[in-house]
Order: sequence, then C-alpha cells, then structure tokens
Amino acid sequence: MRALQLFLPIAARALVCTRRIIRAGLTLMAVATLLACGDGGRSREADRSAAPTADAAAEASIAPASEAPVAGAIEEQGLEAVSAGGRYRIGIRPELGAASIGVLHAWRVDVSLPDGRATEVRELRFDGGMPQHGHGFETAPRVTARLGPAAFRVDGVRFSMAGDWTIRVDVAGAVGVDSASFVVDVGP
Repeated sequence: MRALQLFLPIAARALVCTRRIIRAGLTLMAVATLLACGDGGRSREADRSAAPTADAAAEASIAPASEAPVAGAIEEQGLEAVSAGGRYRIGIRPELGAASIGVLHAWRVDVSLPDGRATEVRELRFDGGMPQHGHGFETAPRVTARLGPAAFRVDGVRFSMAGDWTIRVDVAGAVGVDSASFVVDVGP
C-alpha cells in the first residue's frame, strides 16, 4: 500500500510532463508544416526528384533534378525531354494549355524514340508532387485513353497550391523501362 502511495504522485507528475511535451511537439510540427508549405524558402535548387510510381521503374534511373526541364507557364507545345536512360523522348502538355491551381486537368503524353521515330508503349504511369514539401497530388492521375501506339490521355491531375511541381512519367515499351521528370512552376 505504501509503495502505491509513493508511486501515484510520481506517475501523475510524469503524465503532466508527458502531456506538455506532446503539446510542445505538436506545436513545433504545426509551425514547421506551415513554414514548409508557404512560399518562404522555396527555390529551384530544392530537391525535385519524385519517388518511383511504377514497379517496373525500379530498373530505371531517375533524372537528376538539375536536368529536369523547367517551365513557367506551359505553352501550347508543352514540355519535352529525353528519358533518364536515353531510351525515349517524352512530351507532356495539359489539354487546357496552362497549369493552374485547383482545376482538374487532363494531360496528353506522347512517347517516341530519342530520334523521333515511333515506338510501341506497353505501359505508362504519370504521377507527381512537390518533393520539397513532401506531398504528392491530392488526386490519383491515371491513363484513361490510348490515343495511339505511344500517345495517352491522363486524367485526374490537380495542383493544390502554387510552386514547383515535379511530374514523373514512367514508360515500359519496346526498348525497355525508363522515366522522365519535368518541373512545372504553377503560379497563383
């Protein structure tokens, strides 16, 4: 009985201290999240590599951030890049002609060989996010139509905030598996 009388006040103090520590930790996490998702500190030199989205993409290397094409307002022609492993030329563009916040977009993706010749694509995946903020799209972009042997329509792309977004396209086709990353600056 005496041991219990000694233990209860100690346990009560420990519980109070634990609650204070948890509150302080949650407050710090909230402040850090607000700072990370605000415009402050955002730079083009920030990490722009996205996590792989296709199982087959494990074989492919990721394009270094410094080599990823960067676009402000995407023009009619969209963005184009040779994939990280040099197997494909991949072009992407929003069907609306501009990337804007809060709008559900459809994108067109065209794939060819690096020299421009046609190729066959078995599988294409489209994903992205803001690696510098640690989040992806709120939606789940997916291929909804095959427009040709190597042309696709992707629906379900929504940019939730302004800033640099990395779009990653994974391709499995006639000459192997490869990927390309594009950085899109989405304005307010």
